[in-house]
Amino acid sequence: MHTGSTRLLTRPEIVIAVATFLFHVVFLVGLGRWLWSREHYQFFPLVLIASGGLAWFRLRHVVWNQSPRLSFRVAGWGLLAFVCFAIAAIFASNWLGSIAAIFSCWALIWFYGGASIANLLRGPVFFLILGIPLPLNLDLKLIIYLQKMASQLASQFLDLSQVRHDISGVAIITSDRSFMVEEACSGIHSLFSCLCVVVLLGVILEYGLLRILVNISQAVVWVVAANTLRVFLVVYSYCVWGVGLDSGWRHEALGIFTYAIALGMTYSTDRLFQFIVPDTSRRSVMRTGAYDSPDSPLSQLLIFTTDRIERLNKVLDRPRLTERMSLMVLAGVLLVFFAPLSAISYGRIVSHMVSTPAVENLPDPVFVGNMSATLAKPGSMPATLQNWTLMDVEALDRSPDDPLGEHSTVFTYQGHGLDVSFSVDGYYSGWHDLSYCYTALDWKLKDQSNSQDELTKHYNTRLILYADDGQHLLSHFSCFDSRLMTVRPGQATIGTIKTFENLLERVGWPQLRTDQGPPISPPVFQFQLLCISPTELLDHEQENLRQLFESLSQHALGLLGSESK
Repeated sequence: MHTGSTRLLTRPEIVIAVATFLFHVVFLVGLGRWLWSREHYQFFPLVLIASGGLAWFRLRHVVWNQSPRLSFRVAGWGLLAFVCFAIAAIFASNWLGSIAAIFSCWALIWFYGGASIANLLRGPVFFLILGIPLPLNLDLKLIIYLQKMASQLASQFLDLSQVRHDISGVAIITSDRSFMVEEACSGIHSLFSCLCVVVLLGVILEYGLLRILVNISQAVVWVVAANTLRVFLVVYSYCVWGVGLDSGWRHEALGIFTYAIALGMTYSTDRLFQFIVPDTSRRSVMRTGAYDSPDSPLSQLLIFTTDRIERLNKVLDRPRLTERMSLMVLAGVLLVFFAPLSAISYGRIVSHMVSTPAVENLPDPVFVGNMSATLAKPGSMPATLQNWTLMDVEALDRSPDDPLGEHSTVFTYQGHGLDVSFSVDGYYSGWHDLSYCYTALDWKLKDQSNSQDELTKHYNTRLILYADDGQHLLSHFSCFDSRLMTVRPGQATIGTIKTFENLLERVGWPQLRTDQGPPISPPVFQFQLLCISPTELLDHEQENLRQLFESLSQHALGLLGSESK
């Protein structure tokens, strides 16, 4: 029980806490904007609310009267936070900066509240980690993996149900229709949110770490099973009952139903584990296993381990300085080490705002919406160009969630013994990574590279892929926003490209400052040149395709620019 009255923070203590927050807020805001632009991460505000609510619930009756003290534990967490903060500031990493914010928060909790407050807030603080995205765009790999798994498992159940179909990557093809297993149907949305619910329940009920990890593992299994059921029901209901569950309120209701099944089965499995292995506290285990049989080797090991842990905690938590000196040292660390690095982050934002040119005479948004119709007009694209001949023009409309875009205008050219397709696709919220689309269709990524034209300053991303049947694919693509301004591409993250190389590309090594490019004005559309060949393309063939892509892109941009005026 806590006795006495809760003391108020002094002005120096408040200044230190506020300064720490301001040093990290640049990264937190940047990461928050990025998370909100990804549909499967848009639940992150609920993580913040749940963490804050749980912290308030645990502290509402606690009387806190401890003075701040600097200990080895505070110094250790502070050092870890500083290392992450320094790397984040130098390489402009919102991801690492947000992790540094969590470590800094944890260090301040130990500094102000000691072990008693830290033990109460351990769960709420580290629950915030669920709001941190997977690094290096690993969530894209996870999306593709879940899409393929849901497609293959649903296909097996369709076989058992004697529903005639074929499967191609993440598409299930029936006699008269193709069902694309989209990002939402893959389970990525329900997986992340379901894991948050499972971990939050474990934190509220004060589960042990091992039990939380077991629940996370079995929750993943049930989410995969539930979304396999979702894909199966969509195809089965259409083929057997003639009922469409792939769009509209029926699709949303089916998603809620399968999500509830995943959560319910996860909780039921947790109850089963609880029945098989009853939950006991560490103290009761020590009492029954050690003190009742003190001569057994296991008991001696438990007693020895517990004794050493208690001694280590005393050493780590013993105050090393007085209250005044602790505040002075912490303030000095923030001023000397954190403040200059934070100035780099703020300076980068100001420099970016100043260097971004203003854009005048923006195209009418209505024009952007009618872009496909504009390009599909007869004679809009050249009939012959560099020994290439236009053979066909086709306008395609897809579902809004199709990874290839809702609208496409495809121009088929022949020349140099090759058949190629130049397409204008849209619309997207930002740069659209086609490597994600093609790897989801069972293509294997061999190489992905980005380049920028010295004259036009337009970006060009080249993909080289191959399939198990021996076919080869080459794609050039560029993205432009509603102002016809080039969109800076992301980095290669999928396929055989090494993770370490991804990291070096992502931080812009060896340049410490990364130009993030001008802000994007959605919607974004995309130019793509696609060539599929039974043999690997030679160097001169790849060069011909690159020149064709640049020429067609310039022609299409000029047409769109003149039309917008």
